[in-house]
Amino acid sequence: MKGLFWCQYVLGIGHLVRGLRLCQALTKHFDIDFFQGGREVYLSFESPRFKKCILPAVSNNDQEPIVGVLASKRNIFNTFEVRRRLIRSFLEKTEEPYSFFFTDSFPLGKLAFTEEILEIIDILKKANPTCLVISSVNDVSSNLGGNCKEAVDILHAYYDRLFIHSDPNFIRLEETSSVARESQHMITYTGYVATPPPEKIFHEKTKQILISAGGGGVCEELLRAVAQVTIYFPDYEFWFVLGPNSPKTLDQDLKMMQKMLHPSNIRISHFLPNFTEHLSRSALLITLGGSTLADMCQTRTPGLVYPYISPKTREQPFRAEKFAEKGVVTMLSKEDLKPERLTKLIRDRIAAPFPDIQINANGAENTANLLIELLRKNESFLPQ
Repeated sequence: MKGLFWCQYVLGIGHLVRGLRLCQALTKHFDIDFFQGGREVYLSFESPRFKKCILPAVSNNDQEPIVGVLASKRNIFNTFEVRRRLIRSFLEKTEEPYSFFFTDSFPLGKLAFTEEILEIIDILKKANPTCLVISSVNDVSSNLGGNCKEAVDILHAYYDRLFIHSDPNFIRLEETSSVARESQHMITYTGYVATPPPEKIFHEKTKQILISAGGGGVCEELLRAVAQVTIYFPDYEFWFVLGPNSPKTLDQDLKMMQKMLHPSNIRISHFLPNFTEHLSRSALLITLGGSTLADMCQTRTPGLVYPYISPKTREQPFRAEKFAEKGVVTMLSKEDLKPERLTKLIRDRIAAPFPDIQINANGAENTANLLIELLRKNESFLPQ
């Protein structure tokens, strides 16, 4: 059996990482084709059952073919037309009809891609009228001021299920999404899609502080503030994971500081393929308010969080507040980035015991199992 997954991301790479984690679990049972929209950052996984199609980027970080997300309809018309031709060509070459189709975030967000998604659904349904259509969404709505009626209409007309990748004991999507509140009959909570924890959780942490910038496009202020206080922690190694979209000037300045310190306790990477293992060993994680918060619970790693506040959404602050209420993280304000204050908060957080909590972070495997159950009801045969 075969499935299709559509993933469009913008500044960060959290949606891409989550989509790939889901597909990795799905390929244990199915062949998966993956439409990736957004700048290529060379994240993937190896499997003979996984095939990726890169679509032209529509992203804040791309200077070509547009500046800003959907900044000019005139500029992006050709981009969407190229995407459309690529999608149709890819689907026309597929011999086996798809049994299911996942869309990341849509239609609760990314409504600018409505025409593209609905055309894909039309093609899939013509080839297989029983093809399941599933919306795969995050724990917090990223489109708080969006067109809710349009999203509800699309969800109810074209979709079979709404999979929410969250632990409802931590965050319920209904708290931030009226679409979810109006779609209770379609909702299934899967748990967070976290990286599987390493076989050994390091309860005795090493003197390593991990600083994760996600995609790297919006976290320069935090990273520069942390870099300034590394001199007050000579016994600790500060490992900066900058992300693929981090500014070149930040990379250059951190490397300059690295050379100036003797001995240097700064280490720099743009990506850590075994991130969860490093997180498990770390005494502290300093990061934004993205999906890494569930990974922290998996590895019992304390954290300082400086959530990104965009003009359109409070997604990261809302998530950070919820995890802070559980005692997992300490939220940072702009004032907290001052050297004296940040130094104290780092010391306090390292010294504090990790709370005794449990989180459902098995969302990838749960999604695969839930899909199999739906297909059993929808099909006369089972996945191989």
